[in-house]
Amino acid sequence: MQGYYLRMKPIVRDDEQLFLGYGEAVSNETARNLYFLRAIDAVHEWAKMEGNTLQALISNGHVLVDLVNSPKSKESLIDPTGEVDSNLENAQDGMIKYHDALQRKLKSACDDPQLTCHDGVEAAYRQICEMIGDLVDLLQLVRDAVAEHDFDVKAGSVKTEESILSSEEDIDNFFAGL
Repeated sequence: MQGYYLRMKPIVRDDEQLFLGYGEAVSNETARNLYFLRAIDAVHEWAKMEGNTLQALISNGHVLVDLVNSPKSKESLIDPTGEVDSNLENAQDGMIKYHDALQRKLKSACDDPQLTCHDGVEAAYRQICEMIGDLVDLLQLVRDAVAEHDFDVKAGSVKTEESILSSEEDIDNFFAGL
């Protein structure tokens, strides 16, 4: 019995060597598969933790938008020096770079012939990229809300709770007065 098999030395005529070589090949394949499965699990763990972090940042961003738009916040400027906007813009830029890096990882995962759709690696990267896109949009929303707020405060056109049209009757009365 002479020949070659994948990633092994030539098979020799000695029966003991034949069985040792076969066992070595199976062990090598098992080790490679376990390493690969651990790498897939690591991606899933990372995506879970990253998803939780991004979700918290998104939730906090919505709270900030609500806070900026609340009538009580109309009493003073939020960003008199422009530092808040600069900070939020830097955060946006950083998230865009992070998104781009993850897009490259996503492409690698899509191109990897060892990965299948059942492994979930591609889906994990797509989900995180989508969340980052949502966060970038939300950062812009916060920046716009702060800028609009400060403009209104500077212009003296602060809306009080009484001036907000909150019911159908308020809206009808507003249009009737025009």
